Amino acid sequence: MTPNVRQYKQQLQLLRDRQQNKYRFY
Repeated sequence: MTPNVRQYKQQLQLLRDRQQNKYRFY
């Protein structure tokens, strides 16, 4: 796997975590 793909996956995970956090707060 290339570093780019790894970073892309990491960003996706971060986005998911953020969305979950938003829902938790609401």
